[in-house]
Amino acid sequence: MSRNCISLRRQLIDQVSSHYFDLITKGDFKKAFEYLTNTNLINIDDIGESKVLLNLLDPLVQNLSVLDQNSQSLVLTVTGSTYAALSEYRKALDLYEKALEISRQIGDKQGEGNTLRKMGSVYTALGIYRKALDLNEKSLEISRQIEDKRGEGNTLRNMGVAYDSLGEYRKALDIYEKALEISRQIEDKRGEGNSLRNMGKAYSALGENQKALDLYEKSLKIAQQIGDIGGECHTLRNIGNVYYDRGEFRKALDLYEKVLKIAQQIGDINCEGMALIGMGNSYTSLDEYQKAIDLYEKTLKIVQQIGDIRSEGVALVDMGTAYHQLGDYKKAIDLYEKGLKIVQQIGDIRSEGMALIDMGLAYDQLDDYKKAIDLYEKGLKIAQQIGDIYCEGITRRNLGFTYRRIGKMNISRKYLNEAKQIFKNLDLPDMIDSFE
Repeated sequence: MSRNCISLRRQLIDQVSSHYFDLITKGDFKKAFEYLTNTNLINIDDIGESKVLLNLLDPLVQNLSVLDQNSQSLVLTVTGSTYAALSEYRKALDLYEKALEISRQIGDKQGEGNTLRKMGSVYTALGIYRKALDLNEKSLEISRQIEDKRGEGNTLRNMGVAYDSLGEYRKALDIYEKALEISRQIEDKRGEGNSLRNMGKAYSALGENQKALDLYEKSLKIAQQIGDIGGECHTLRNIGNVYYDRGEFRKALDLYEKVLKIAQQIGDINCEGMALIGMGNSYTSLDEYQKAIDLYEKTLKIVQQIGDIRSEGVALVDMGTAYHQLGDYKKAIDLYEKGLKIVQQIGDIRSEGMALIDMGLAYDQLDDYKKAIDLYEKGLKIAQQIGDIYCEGITRRNLGFTYRRIGKMNISRKYLNEAKQIFKNLDLPDMIDSFE
């Protein structure tokens, strides 16, 4: 990671701010806008300076009427993007809506397409995936119509993220491949790095962890080369997720702690919340449950504050797992149900499947086998639907154990044999050993 990039950017901001605020104090907002634009600071899309950039933009937002409509639209869009980078999604959407209205009034197709895409990104972050896809489809149509290749690549990436979140990993990968091709074609290094990271995430969800790690390493190298601190933060978190899935919890924890430090340094609240969840999950897996619960509580405060309902749902389910491990099954079920309601509401099918399976385990512990089997079967259906083979194996194993407890040995053997074959195909001998 190059800290020189951060230092130089901050020096530039300090230099620009002095003259900029002199113009603002004099009430010369047009010159202030032109100056901010000419220095290129208004086009910063690195979240590392979002709070500072908001301070610069606020006087322009408060005095939009003195600017022409093109300038108004740009100020609103950039300010919206800055709020989105800080995970203040509702504020971002309000500003994007105003920018979109202006772009349509003046016939600015590129501005309209860009704003639609940015709105789609916010809805994806909020977990409202179908709305996100609808907005991105409109943006993609405009980008192709005006031959905006960069806009097309960015929009394709956003669509891939939405499909990924819906559990449609193969479809997401196909879209990411197209975005990657465009980014390389136009030499967009940031777009290339983002595409590689997104592809890694999809392969990880499909259980192809080594392929995911290879892609993450390529993405990380690009992020470090171009000084994309936000991209570096998110890629390190994803690498941590892979090590977590491999059962290397200490290694994952080290990475999540690095991510937390970076996220707090650059003000990326969303990445901070995800790092805390990752740390909580790691402590849960290391049997340090109270530490995990404390981290989940911190996460909930953050994500509820910024309106990130997807992360709220995930944190509730993960906290339920910690209470489950402590033997407080009723508390765990209460948290699972709250989390399940949220992930179902936003259409996050993968998290829904995991919540159903976790609830099944809790009911299993309470000897409510009928309820457990019902939940496992619903979770199994989702795992098959989204192609999550590992999760399918876990659920078949759980069903096998539960049917064995109620004396239905033939059904039990069927599920256990199917689970063993899955883990054999995934080259996970330790999972097969856990059947005994």
